[in-house]
Amino acid sequence: NGLGAAVSDMLNSFSDVASAPTDITARTVALNRISETALRMGNTSASLDDLQQSMTLEIKNKVSTINGLANSIALVNEKIVRTQGNGQPPNDLLDKRDQLLLELNQHIQATTIPATDGSLSVYIGGSQALVLGNSAASLSLTQDDFGVLNSKLALNRNGDTIPLNENTLGGGEVPGMLRFQNTDLAEACNLLGRYSVGVTTSMNNQHR
Repeated sequence: NGLGAAVSDMLNSFSDVASAPTDITARTVALNRISETALRMGNTSASLDDLQQSMTLEIKNKVSTINGLANSIALVNEKIVRTQGNGQPPNDLLDKRDQLLLELNQHIQATTIPATDGSLSVYIGGSQALVLGNSAASLSLTQDDFGVLNSKLALNRNGDTIPLNENTLGGGEVPGMLRFQNTDLAEACNLLGRYSVGVTTSMNNQHR
């Protein structure tokens, strides 16, 4: 049922026409096989477009989750600092922050640096601060300047937008989905285009 099978059926139908040039049925089958191949190419392209759109939506949802976790970590940081300032051990808050960091690392790889007041700074993409004390930056999904199919993460802090290098994001669900979208899916679309052009160009040249 694949695209290659449709092209093979089309080429075989032309072989049947060559064997019986006056057979109207063979000609009709060949025309039908051509239409089926063109339709299969169009459907495959549409499927890749749908996958691209669903991936973008899923990444945006994950980015929203990351932003929520970052805000929660910043809030817990503030509570920890205040509790320690009152001379009380913030054990429950520390456990809660650890859980939030665990969830964050499932979505995107993060590193932490403790401060003397008990807060933790959280960094992603190598050295970009997602959380500083009780202040959290936010992530957004933007389009890559070099390709309409490509997306990239950007960090927004104090009115500044900093694009993040995909190669520095490390592990986690979001970097994995970005790599799939920007590399594997983009290559599939490129291969489909080249395959379609190659088949149609060869066919047209042969007919001439």
